[in-house]
Amino acid sequence: MKSVDSLMGTGMRLIEDASTLMKRRSASRDSEEPAAQVRVAAPSREDEMDDIEHLLPCLSLMSGFTHFFNSHRATISRMNSTPAPELPQPGVTPVAKMQVLWGKFFTRAVAYTMRWMHTQMKHLPPPADAARERGQFLSYLRLWQAILETYLADPGLEAQTRRALEMIRIHRLIMYVLVSASLDSSDMAFDAHEEDFREMLRLTLRFMRADTPEEQFPLSRIAFTFAEGLTTPLTTIIAKCRNHDLRMQAAGLMRALSWRDGAWDGKALAVGKLGVVMLEERGMVGRWWRRM
Repeated sequence: MKSVDSLMGTGMRLIEDASTLMKRRSASRDSEEPAAQVRVAAPSREDEMDDIEHLLPCLSLMSGFTHFFNSHRATISRMNSTPAPELPQPGVTPVAKMQVLWGKFFTRAVAYTMRWMHTQMKHLPPPADAARERGQFLSYLRLWQAILETYLADPGLEAQTRRALEMIRIHRLIMYVLVSASLDSSDMAFDAHEEDFREMLRLTLRFMRADTPEEQFPLSRIAFTFAEGLTTPLTTIIAKCRNHDLRMQAAGLMRALSWRDGAWDGKALAVGKLGVVMLEERGMVGRWWRRM
């Protein structure tokens, strides 16, 4: 694990000067309203390096949610955690380019979430502009919801492309929940998102079942993916949702995963998360009993 973490840290240092994700925007640009920042994707932009630059930073950030990888701590303070203003145009922007734009936005959203998570772990109050930045992310996430629905409404969409967009739909919802609750150190803000957790579970279950024969493929043959996959939404439901039934359903799906997402082993994570759930729910029952 240490060798992998060291290699990832080296890779991040190598791309630091070339990646736009590592450059903070000016204060004047940060102060703009979300609606004023939005611009549509330029169809002629074909820079392949620009298209893939978010992949390693995203993997580094997502790996940082485990206890085995720490290299991200050296670079997260220099990552751009402001929303990426470039949005795809349904009917104009190809799906492949739309996926790239989502990848960039998702990486910045994860950087934002992790930055405030680290702040809370140090028992520091969030900066004055944290609420404004959260509002910007939520505005963009709502725009992305409408964009995804438009793309998915295309009856001519290929099965594998539709499946990829369904995965993005799950990730958009989990980021909406995480960003919404990002500034609440008590975790109580998650209680307002039970319906979002329920919808997330429904979308995940449908994705795993592969609705049509064209979408079916042998999941058991996938040993490892660099994508965010289903681990993040399922573990978040287990850890943050107070509804016991939803938690147990998510844990069951975690144990059914036959592949690894990024640096995570879903089956091992499920065991650890369920231990936390047991301690939390025992404490809740104990408090109720003492009150009676």
